Amino acid sequence: DPSDAGRQPMSSASGRFEIIYNGEIYDFPERRRDLEIAGHRFRTGCDTEVLLAAFETWGVESTLRRIDGMFAFAVLDRDEDRVTLARDRAGQKPLLLAGVGD
Repeated sequence: DPSDAGRQPMSSASGRFEIIYNGEIYDFPERRRDLEIAGHRFRTGCDTEVLLAAFETWGVESTLRRIDGMFAFAVLDRDEDRVTLARDRAGQKPLLLAGVGD
């Protein structure tokens, strides 16, 4: 989402997760409905916010099994003190990792 609503990095409603993300989740309207049924309320219409709510509800790994799209992201889980890097199965969106300095 190129609007201000999609500005990144974006944090989840609870503040647990923070994401930088490039891509498109093709089935995000369906996932959004699933999450609304589970009680989530959304502030934006962007798929990034849906991803963050999915992480809070289903966890990162389970979310990756549920979504369909092209994407690359890095997400920080503050509770677990862990960063997860992921990309779509086909590799349509590249994900590069570099080590710099010490």
